[in-house]
Amino acid sequence: REIGMARGGGGRQAAAAHEDAELLKALLVGAMWPRCAKVELPSGGKPARRGADADAPPPPVKLKIKDDTGVGSASLHPSCVLARQAAALKASYCVYGEAHKSGSGAVMLREATPVPPLSLLLFGGRLRHDAKAGMVGIDDGWVRFRLAPEAAELILAVRRMLDDLLSRKWEAPRSDTAAQERMLLEGVRELLAMGR
Repeated sequence: REIGMARGGGGRQAAAAHEDAELLKALLVGAMWPRCAKVELPSGGKPARRGADADAPPPPVKLKIKDDTGVGSASLHPSCVLARQAAALKASYCVYGEAHKSGSGAVMLREATPVPPLSLLLFGGRLRHDAKAGMVGIDDGWVRFRLAPEAAELILAVRRMLDDLLSRKWEAPRSDTAAQERMLLEGVRELLAMGR
């Protein structure tokens, strides 16, 4: 509560808890970047069941990750909670804590959390805006989004404010930025809620 992430009481308690969970996922992007995976969902937007048997386990979620050697395929490790919830996965991106090669050489991800694209734009790597193409890319452009000009400008402005605030706090940790922090945090919460 002291850092502005938990709210209490009132009729909005459930909605606020959901907003806080969305904010926490967004902050995980900042903590785990560049460990980001693209989720390849089958057509229809969610993992399909094998065959006609509705009780069959969902197929493994296919992921693409990028590391120093390039872009490669990965899967969720069976011990990953997200692997057991694959049938409900709707996100197109996730961040992960650990990637390792199995005995067969397949790359397996653990500690994966689905995140919305807006979280990547707000808390991921360095943004690059190509106004002509209507694209905003992150770092080298492996993760990129087509955005309307107004949306791109809004996201870039919020991102600049976040980066400026973090820089000021890094340089002068005791500086009083509480009012700006509250305003920015509320704006980020509202953006995340609109991006659902």
